[in-house]
Amino acid sequence: MTEPNPADAYERWQDAYETVWQHPTRLTATPCPSCGHLDLRLLFVAFSGSSSAVMPAFWCDACRRGLPPTRGVLPPWATSVQWESVDLPDYRLVVPEESE
Repeated sequence: MTEPNPADAYERWQDAYETVWQHPTRLTATPCPSCGHLDLRLLFVAFSGSSSAVMPAFWCDACRRGLPPTRGVLPPWATSVQWESVDLPDYRLVVPEESE
């Protein structure tokens, strides 16, 4: 049996994020790319003084894995939460060079 390719895991997470970003109603129906549970979460975190720049945080509550938060744009359908008022979980980042 071969080891899973870390780049494949990252691509699966990117695909899931793109699906949810384009179709937000699918968040609760999209399985986690790592564990398969229907526990994905997506928050758009805004920082004080910024109106349009946000940091999307996308993770699974079941296995505590997710994409690294990066700078992004708030989609028209989303509402941001302020950095000062959110408590993001400490989840394991899925990145292309990660090894399982």
